[in-house]
Amino acid sequence: MKSLENKIFVNTSNPGKLAEFQKFFADYSRHVAVEATQKSLPEPQSDPITVIRFKASQFENVIVDDVSLDVEGADLGVNIRWSLDTLDSHIGKSAVFICYLGVHRDGKIFIFKGEVSGKLVPPRGKSFGFNPYFLPDGAVKTLAEEKADLFNARYHALQNFIANHPHQICEPLKEWDGNFQGTTAP
Repeated sequence: MKSLENKIFVNTSNPGKLAEFQKFFADYSRHVAVEATQKSLPEPQSDPITVIRFKASQFENVIVDDVSLDVEGADLGVNIRWSLDTLDSHIGKSAVFICYLGVHRDGKIFIFKGEVSGKLVPPRGKSFGFNPYFLPDGAVKTLAEEKADLFNARYHALQNFIANHPHQICEPLKEWDGNFQGTTAP
């Protein structure tokens, strides 16, 4: 973006994620305040673009994010949260950590993408989700041991947001009639 507003809203109840966004925006401009909204959103059982479109459509000018872990030969993706107990069976496989940011503005959904390639290793470090298992290419520590900006897909997605380089621009998706993640019935 050519210029950012003085206040950015991010929908998250995760204090660590909010701190990450605050740090990233502070690195860009000390004049940008990042505040959280905390609306819990169901996530469609669908592809990553549909998930981020739906989440972003529930707001106006609020950043939402969603992550995906694409593992070689496995169908985890955006459902990684419900598949964490299977990661031991994927040790040694290539993986891609993808973060999508979405924002609804001017009647469109702007989607920004960041990704980091790596592989799954036996868990190291204390953290949540797949971070202890994910070793980025070129790193010697898992994301749980050290989450350097270079190896953080959220950082790369935010750089695309700041530079106004959307991965995709699409129509809002306010309603979802299908199943939601973590459920078997709508």
